[in-house]
Amino acid sequence: MLRIALSRLPAQLDDGFLQTHRSYIVNLNQPLRLEGKSPNYQLTFENLPGTEPVPVSKTYLPEVRAALAKKPR
Repeated sequence: MLRIALSRLPAQLDDGFLQTHRSYIVNLNQPLRLEGKSPNYQLTFENLPGTEPVPVSKTYLPEVRAALAKKPR
C-alpha cells in the first residue's frame, strides 16, 4: 500500500508518467492519441482497443499536449 498524493506520484515513478486529471495518471510510453474538443478531451490507447479513454482536464491539457508533441511518431 502506498499513501501519497496522486499529484506527487509521477515524480516518484520513472520518466514517462503524466497526470492528466485529478484521478488519472498515464504512461506516455504507450501509443496515445488525444481526441475530443473543449472541454471534453480524452486520451485513447492506440494499441489497446476496447479500453476506456482517459479524461484530460483543462488544467493538465497544456502539459499533455507538450508531452505528446515531444514523442516520436
